[in-house]
Amino acid sequence: MPMSQILVIDDSEDYARMLSERLEEAGKRCVVTSSAEAGLAEARRCPPSLILLDWHLDAARRPGSLRAEPAAKTAGVMLMSGMRQEPSDEATALDAGVDLFLTKTD
Repeated sequence: MPMSQILVIDDSEDYARMLSERLEEAGKRCVVTSSAEAGLAEARRCPPSLILLDWHLDAARRPGSLRAEPAAKTAGVMLMSGMRQEPSDEATALDAGVDLFLTKTD
């Protein structure tokens, strides 16, 4: 059975690398992209089981667009943010179909 893929979409190269290294150490296969467009292209090429998406990328502000993409429709979607968010931000993300809203840590 092929290993499922985690797609990390984050414009912070250092954070994305650190996150993917930690996930790979735990036995997960990761692909990292720095833009939503590249992430969607990767999802079409190899549908992920989980998408970790930076809140500050444009697609995160309209996460329903990820759910509309057939290749990402069944993937779990987690939004990540390194900035303090208002409770309404998390509620908006969850209402849009995001499964979990995470705060980034070092």
